[in-house]
Amino acid sequence: CSVFTAFSTTFQAAFAHESIGLLTMHYMIDAVFVVEMYLKFHTAFVDSRGIFITDPLLTARRYLSTNFWVDAFAIAPFEVIATVIPGHTMKNICLLRTNRIISSYKVLLYIQYCAGHITQSASKLGFLKFSYLTLLVTHWTACFWFILGCYDECDQQAWPFKSDEIVVELP
Repeated sequence: CSVFTAFSTTFQAAFAHESIGLLTMHYMIDAVFVVEMYLKFHTAFVDSRGIFITDPLLTARRYLSTNFWVDAFAIAPFEVIATVIPGHTMKNICLLRTNRIISSYKVLLYIQYCAGHITQSASKLGFLKFSYLTLLVTHWTACFWFILGCYDECDQQAWPFKSDEIVVELP
């Protein structure tokens, strides 16, 4: 879910902000993330002394001291702000949903987990992490660049669509 959210949230904000189906899918994934947050409050862990901790108060305290605030910010419904403002558009709602891309940190945590628990070579996992980050940052940059160029409804005559006018003269 984190990989899909990381790529599709910015894609929807840039290109498919009128897609109700994609927005509905995002809200279903948000529900999965809320359930995941609830489960993290009750997930047992091994402490620094090697003791398996199952006490609900201690597991909740540990989650609150680690990734809870990042998860809470990533799932916060900032798009509700757009619904209060008169004249809001679906594009504004989708732009305010881009905080969901923060949840992509979970993929990096999973790669780190694999490095410690699976006998894969460090270079393969490093390459996987580098490839994921490169694709993600390139995708985000392209989507935000398009949003900057076409915030006010682009037509086919706007600069992001004009590729036939670029002429390169070679010496």
